[in-house]
Amino acid sequence: MAATASVGDTKAKALALRAQDNASDGLKALVISAGQYIWDLTNQLGTGNTAAPPSFEDLITKPAKGDDKSNYKDLADTTNTSKLSTIYNQNVSHIKNVGLSLVGDDGDVGTQIAGVAGITATTCGKIESAISDLDSALHSVSLPSPPSYAKEGPMIKACFTAMDNVCADVTSADTQIRDYAKTVGDTHPTVVSSDYSSNNSTPLSYTTPLTGTQVQSMISGVTDAKTKKFLETALDQVGDPYVYGAEGPHAFDCSGLVQYSAEQAGIKNVPRTASEQYNATKNNTVSPGNLKPGDLIFPDAEFNNGNPGHVMIYVGDGKVVEAPHTGDHVKVISLSAVGGYHATRF
Repeated sequence: MAATASVGDTKAKALALRAQDNASDGLKALVISAGQYIWDLTNQLGTGNTAAPPSFEDLITKPAKGDDKSNYKDLADTTNTSKLSTIYNQNVSHIKNVGLSLVGDDGDVGTQIAGVAGITATTCGKIESAISDLDSALHSVSLPSPPSYAKEGPMIKACFTAMDNVCADVTSADTQIRDYAKTVGDTHPTVVSSDYSSNNSTPLSYTTPLTGTQVQSMISGVTDAKTKKFLETALDQVGDPYVYGAEGPHAFDCSGLVQYSAEQAGIKNVPRTASEQYNATKNNTVSPGNLKPGDLIFPDAEFNNGNPGHVMIYVGDGKVVEAPHTGDHVKVISLSAVGGYHATRF
């Protein structure tokens, strides 16, 4: 069985790639660019809207600047290590932007249909293997100070190889995702978290959502347009399953529900986790007697001395909407059932 990995772990490993401390500026910049390029490609997996990424080779076949007009790819293929490293040092500003210019950030990986998540997990396993191979190549030989171009050349070529391999893996995954999507049709997607692994692929179920009339009745007294949209979006998710790490649109964890609903309402820069959401709003605390629909509720039972692990949304009339825990669904409950709490306002 092919190795699998999570999107989050793979992205973190890509960004952790670094050259040796005494490497040339050109190599250091290239390794950071390679890490960013791999991060961007991994970030596209499972979005359901992936596009075949460009090949790194296409970019580096353009003529380099400097005394030698050969292109980067030719130099790498012929392992002309001295010229290759020299030219990279002459093109540091260009190399710093290579990874960023290849693939735009198309939104973080959120909820994924199960089949897509399986493809994603397997592809991430392949990407992590490429990252590991590159990291080994970057550190297999100690570089002298000042660095030896003869020893840096193979390291630069290893960066090219890793990026080309990852590009091929993601392009293949994109084809598989598109083929899978054709078989799904209009069926309601089973969901898994963005940190999917082969051990948590149990299908999840949905419960009955609120009707549009019920939602509008609950928020009829809200006059602020953004707050009303925030609450409407959150209440529209009632019945969707809780999945740790999920950010919508078909499954949520507690803070994912808050962030998703806020984004749909045009409330900007809402952080991802319950702890971050509390710290971003703690300077605007609300007493129990002054609660308004749209306020955030952080139960004392999980407050953790100002590092809360759970968040709910007050909808008015003594009720909150929440994505509670694994095995449950987005639901509306009575605020009185929460016990003590801290409340804040955007």
